[in-house]
Amino acid sequence: MKIVGLVLVAFLARMGMMVVLGLPPALEPDPEWSWAYEQGAVAQSILRGDGYSDAFASATGPTAWAGPTHPLFLAGAIYLAEGINRDAQILVALLEALISALIILPLLSLGQGLGRPRLGLVAAILWALHPLASYRCVSSPWDAPLVGLLLISFLASLAHAGRGAGPRALIKPGVLLGLAALVNPAAMALVPAAVGFLIPGRTLGSMAGALGALLGAALLVLSPWMIRNALVLGSPALKMNLGVEMLVGNKGDVDGNFNPQLHPSISATELRLYREMGERAYGAECMDRAQEWIVSHPRRFVALCVRRVQLYWLGPSPFEPVRLSRGATQVRDWKGWVKWAMHCGMGLLALLGACIYRDKRGGTWLIGGTLVLYPIVYYVTHVIERYRSPLEPLLTFAVAALILSLIDRGLAARNSD
Repeated sequence: MKIVGLVLVAFLARMGMMVVLGLPPALEPDPEWSWAYEQGAVAQSILRGDGYSDAFASATGPTAWAGPTHPLFLAGAIYLAEGINRDAQILVALLEALISALIILPLLSLGQGLGRPRLGLVAAILWALHPLASYRCVSSPWDAPLVGLLLISFLASLAHAGRGAGPRALIKPGVLLGLAALVNPAAMALVPAAVGFLIPGRTLGSMAGALGALLGAALLVLSPWMIRNALVLGSPALKMNLGVEMLVGNKGDVDGNFNPQLHPSISATELRLYREMGERAYGAECMDRAQEWIVSHPRRFVALCVRRVQLYWLGPSPFEPVRLSRGATQVRDWKGWVKWAMHCGMGLLALLGACIYRDKRGGTWLIGGTLVLYPIVYYVTHVIERYRSPLEPLLTFAVAALILSLIDRGLAARNSD
């Protein structure tokens, strides 16, 4: 009952955020595109019977711009609400609030799997009341709550399997990893952390069997989507937009953020190229342009990567204008200052908590490895504040570890006096 109560508190906190701030925001004049951008456009294509296509709502053909899961979810909401309207917005926000609230369960499970149940409980309480997590899951229809749920579930499952787990015990973590990557391929960056967790004390054959089971289960989940992409788009890649993201973050007068003037959703020139070349060829051409710029500006690229690390963990300077959609900006108001303080504070505290975290079951590899590896793709492309959202549950776990460490040290000091 206590667990159910925590989930209910988390869900009510997110609903309260919707009521207090009037979220989600009112639909823009072009809701067919601006409501959920590429994933919303693909959702509409699914409902028209055209399958996964038309990522820019401009008759642009088959796409793998986004994984299959979230557009299908959005398509269901549009269908039930009979169109892109306020009802669809509210339905998606409520469902994503529920998904976010359910992250309580794997947080508790992760603590138990690492032999730190008290830590899991503190993390779950913090997550239930986390204002930034409550805000993000109801402010826009994005896949972050589901990615966050699947990532933390993967880590919890791996922790329960244990460092000496046999192949059979690693099938469940592998399935969860595959499901997470099906929503966002950045999840596959966690594989080296899993290797570091599993490798101690194993023979080469045992390690091969363990990794074979883990990655084989993940591949089994991913294979239908990869086969579809190979047949329809000519490549088994999970997503086809990496080259585009590299270009919009590493070309022209960029500052580590998204550069809308080089994106097909904004630029008529880029959209024309995308339509003429097709998604796969266009992505490869964008990657070539990005790499050419990087080779010509190596110092600038390194500086941008450093800047993106700062943006990811601390956010932009609060004295900088707030970036809006389509490249617009506005002066930060008091709500923006509060949001920045929470983003920056959680980033700093979580990094500190991860640095001091220790347990006897290899959790340092899982927690530290995930925090190091998952954001790497954003360091070399570009950063939007919400890109950190899938990691927020694990950040909360690390902050809980810091809080308990300080409490335990304080009690130990008091008892020694």
